Amino acid sequence: MKAVIIDDERFAISLLSKMIVDNFPEISELKTTNHPLEGIDLINTFKPEILFIDIEMPHMNGFELLSQLENAESINVIFTTAYNQYAIKAIRFSALDYLLKPIQLSELKEAISRHILQKNERVNRLDRYHNLLYNLKGENQNRKRIAIHSSDGNSFVEISEIIYLQGDNNYTYIFTQKKKYALAKTLKEFEEILSEDGFFRSHKSIIVNLSEIKSIDADQIILKNDLRVAVSRRRKQELELALLYR
Repeated sequence: MKAVIIDDERFAISLLSKMIVDNFPEISELKTTNHPLEGIDLINTFKPEILFIDIEMPHMNGFELLSQLENAESINVIFTTAYNQYAIKAIRFSALDYLLKPIQLSELKEAISRHILQKNERVNRLDRYHNLLYNLKGENQNRKRIAIHSSDGNSFVEISEIIYLQGDNNYTYIFTQKKKYALAKTLKEFEEILSEDGFFRSHKSIIVNLSEIKSIDADQIILKNDLRVAVSRRRKQELELALLYR
């Protein structure tokens, strides 16, 4: 397996390189550069299977570099960043991988394990990259799309189309205006990425789109399509405030 690291900080490259060499014999070839422009040529000629790329770099950030690659569909990109919460959110919306600096060995192992499991998802991966770049444009924040990966493949749904989400242990069901999706992710994962986009966790098993609420009953939320979902007594007052100030 071949890998490339692109990071403008030489120290960061040295640390990650050592972690890879010491712990991942399956990565037999590793190349690095601290120049994004050189990185494009390196990727196009070396053709790695995994690319570790810093987000914040001079002259060209990691997202801009990704958009210029010839063979992006064949590469599993793992973004690395020290902060940039906006970028992390966009990455998570597109179901892509990132590592937060300083990189922990356990998280690196999980990311590489996911790569091994997803080796055959080339077309799906390219779709996710396109979705990431679409969301990063930020031209219309109300039309942000979330990647939904299920047994049927990838779907990209505008978050404004989601009515509510329902959790069931390690699965989440997403109900949109047109379709129901089942995903092997916890409700908490969706709460973390949707809470700032007009969604509210009204119950341990329910996240609701505030724009889809018609009224609140004693222990239920009545949606615009007349469906009813649960609201806990503890969260009812918070929900009423969220509706008042949104």
